[in-house]
Amino acid sequence: VRASGRRLSKEQPLLNASCAEVKRLLLRPRARNPSVGSSRRLARRLTSQVHELQNSTWHHLSHLGIDIAELDCMQDATAILNRIKGEFTADLEFVELDKHNIFPLAQSSSITDRLWELQWGMQRSGFAAAWQRLEARGDVPSSVTVAVLDTGIDLSHEDLQGRLWVNPGEIPGNGIDDDGNGIVDDVNGVDFVDDDVDPSDDDGHGTHCAGVIAAARNDVGVAGAAGANSEIKIMPLRFLTKDGGFTSDAVLAINYAVAMGAEISSNSWGGKERSSALEAAVQAAKSAGHVFVAAAGNEGSNNDFLGEYPCNFEEVLCVAATTPSEALADYSNRGVQSVQLAAPGTDIWSTHLGSDAYMSLSGTSMATPMVAGAAALVWSWLGHRLINSLDDLVNILLESADRMPWLDGWVSAGLLNVDAMVAKAESRA
Repeated sequence: VRASGRRLSKEQPLLNASCAEVKRLLLRPRARNPSVGSSRRLARRLTSQVHELQNSTWHHLSHLGIDIAELDCMQDATAILNRIKGEFTADLEFVELDKHNIFPLAQSSSITDRLWELQWGMQRSGFAAAWQRLEARGDVPSSVTVAVLDTGIDLSHEDLQGRLWVNPGEIPGNGIDDDGNGIVDDVNGVDFVDDDVDPSDDDGHGTHCAGVIAAARNDVGVAGAAGANSEIKIMPLRFLTKDGGFTSDAVLAINYAVAMGAEISSNSWGGKERSSALEAAVQAAKSAGHVFVAAAGNEGSNNDFLGEYPCNFEEVLCVAATTPSEALADYSNRGVQSVQLAAPGTDIWSTHLGSDAYMSLSGTSMATPMVAGAAALVWSWLGHRLINSLDDLVNILLESADRMPWLDGWVSAGLLNVDAMVAKAESRA
């Protein structure tokens, strides 16, 4: 079974060398338990009856039960979609055209000094007290992987060294798919934008999110949620550029994260258009025990009335942003029925492009990795000791949130409090 559903290598040819971009359909056969067999049967039937599909390439994402059909780009993808919808609706749970409709969520500022005192968000969320409490227990933390689905990560950054996920089944640089997951030399993650295994960041958004989660607590730079816990690793999955990304690449990244064992993912991106394929991917990840944390959005709107996806999917832990002045950020989306939690998101200092660069950014994109990092921290120290499952972890995270009057009516739980999470878990002992 291939983790990604497709082999990524420089030698893989495009369907048509003159194509500017690959056109894709995302679909799922209508079956009780979608499998490789049901997908193959559907693919054979469609390619035999729809001649425009005869040169297509099919990829089955076994961990999500979703198929991606790469079309000959000389064909009219919309016409193919409409024909399939018209003739094969009874055979399909959904079918949709891949779209470039997902965007990173952030607002930028400037590079600054390396001082903990500037990290008001970490302080307000109780990380320092939580670190002290957890480290005093004398337990050995467990390994936890947080997938960062974003614009990539600056792999050379000084504050992320020792914090990057390493694929234990892959031998670097030997040109062989050692772990049999369908991807050659995916040592530190995957780039689904360029179809290679170098998830380096060319924007800074993903590197910033990664630092909020896992920047080392040391004598340089900033401290991420992981603090001194080097067992918390970040898995870079690049599917976005500064101009956005495709639904199919988001689905591929989710599939890879689940297949390769990431317990948590941080998703600081979204869009207004609802995708059945993306929803199915998130649902499948949840069923596999994965915690999917996503940003509420930065339009200052109410997601209960105008949805933001993936935030509004039922299986998602959705995060709004707050300010140093104890207020919901005016740019932050909100919605008591769709947004569960708030966390600091304004003037958040973290890692950025350049081996020793740091920057302050604002947005729900910054609040999201703070929550994902908090979940990883507490799970690493207390998972399977005082916390039974990842679902139990999410319940503790929500139940321990500070109920702030200024969040009433805007989020369902409250404001992130990591120290209260630890205290609540320890009260069970």
